[in-house]
Amino acid sequence: MDAQSTSGVGQSQPVLDPGHDRAPQLGRQVGVAAPGWGIVEVGGPAGLIDSLPAQHFTFTGSWTWTAFIGVFLALLLGETLVPPYTQRAFAARDPQASRRGYLVAGIFSFGFFFVTATIGLLAMVLFPDIAADQPLPTVVANLLPVGVTGLVHAALLAVIMSTADSCLTPLLSCSSRTSPCRSSARRRPIASA
Repeated sequence: MDAQSTSGVGQSQPVLDPGHDRAPQLGRQVGVAAPGWGIVEVGGPAGLIDSLPAQHFTFTGSWTWTAFIGVFLALLLGETLVPPYTQRAFAARDPQASRRGYLVAGIFSFGFFFVTATIGLLAMVLFPDIAADQPLPTVVANLLPVGVTGLVHAALLAVIMSTADSCLTPLLSCSSRTSPCRSSARRRPIASA
């Protein structure tokens, strides 16, 4: 992988061997969208591992243990009572259903995180000069066909809207006229200063 071309400002093309056939574009596009095929495109798991820095395969990466533990605890404590999670936990019919729901969500999360990380690693191999926060936009903009790009944008918008409405629902329910939060607050006498 030693030939690289760029087109436009900040737009890089995948790194290809000089003799690489550019004909199977759909395979490359689907390969990045489906990480299994993308791994084949970069030479299999061994080719992917050989193409990436060794620190990508360590537990903490380039972070110190102090920074890693600090960020882990901040995310753990910050994500524990996020409204979308608590709404789903409190809406369960019993504690066992809530536990089952969290277990199933955790299992699905592993697949989601694997796919997301693999797309990021593949983007680093195919676009070695991109910034660390640009793999998904670069892959979507440069490798996916127009129709699939529209679907990805719609899916990302749906994710954002789903999270936003789950975070706004408690706020709006507490500010409505029939909210138990407001009616109990109205009944309390105001302490005199």
